[in-house]
Amino acid sequence: MESADVFNELTIQLENLNSQMEDLDMLQNSMKQCGEAFDSEDYQKVTTKMKFLDNQRLTVSKELQKRQHLYSSTVKKMEEALETRMSVLESLDSQTKVLEHHPELMDHFSTKQATLTDILQKMKVQLSTPVSVLNQSKR
Repeated sequence: MESADVFNELTIQLENLNSQMEDLDMLQNSMKQCGEAFDSEDYQKVTTKMKFLDNQRLTVSKELQKRQHLYSSTVKKMEEALETRMSVLESLDSQTKVLEHHPELMDHFSTKQATLTDILQKMKVQLSTPVSVLNQSKR
């Protein structure tokens, strides 16, 4: 699963929670218009459900913000750095054969690129791990 898929999943969950909150708000308003047909227990049930959904909404929103921040502040910058490193090394080596003439540097850069790529992949996996925060009812 790609990062964008997780962002999309979280966005859809937020929209679903917002819609459920709106529905519950409409229910609560309709109940109020019915005079004494609904008692305090009825209102409490709706209010409790709204608080529960609001907590879920806050949790999902924080998770989305956290993952978006991780992507923009770390993953994206690391991808750009890896691309720049590779471009510079390939360009310079094709012009001067500097890495060919200094195999220990070639080994160093090759190993470091592989290490950084591995770190990036692990970060992407972490970022793309599906969210199990919500256990909400489907609409």
